Amino acid sequence: MTTSTRGTAKIPAVLVLEDGRTFRGRAYGAVGETFGEAVFSTGVRDPARVPSNWRSVRSLDEELREQGVVGISGVDTRALTRHLRERGAMRVGIFSGNALPDEGTMLAEVRQAPEMKGANLSAEVATKEAYVVPAIGEKRFTVAAVDLGIKGMTP
Repeated sequence: MTTSTRGTAKIPAVLVLEDGRTFRGRAYGAVGETFGEAVFSTGVRDPARVPSNWRSVRSLDEELREQGVVGISGVDTRALTRHLRERGAMRVGIFSGNALPDEGTMLAEVRQAPEMKGANLSAEVATKEAYVVPAIGEKRFTVAAVDLGIKGMTP
C-alpha cells in the first residue's frame, strides 16, 4: 500500500473490482492505493461523518489519513451492493490521486493481488501467547477474555 496524507476531499478515487467493474468517487483517508476483497454484507453500517462522541479528537477521515488507510467515498453503494450480491466476493483495489493510472493498469494490479479465498488471515494476527492488560486506575475486577480480535484500548 502506498499512501500520502494531504487533504483528500476533492481528490479523485476509483474502486476497481477484479471483473473489471469500476466505481468512481473521491479519496477518503490517505491518498494512494490499496487492495483487498469486496464482499456483500448486511451487517455493515454507515460511519458517522461528523464526530459526535465527547471523547473524539478528530474525524474518521483525519484518523484514516493519520493511520495511512486508503479509502473512497461518494460511490454508488447501491449499485456496488447489487453487483457483489449477484456476482459474489472478489478482489478489489482502491486507487486515489490526481494522476490515476488508466483502468487497464488498475485492473491488472487488482488481478495480481492475492486472493482471500482460503487465506488463513487470523494466523497472521492471532495472539501467540497469553498476556495481561494492567488496570488503568484502581483495580476493581479480574476479567478473563479469549482474544478473538480485542481492540488494544477499548474503554
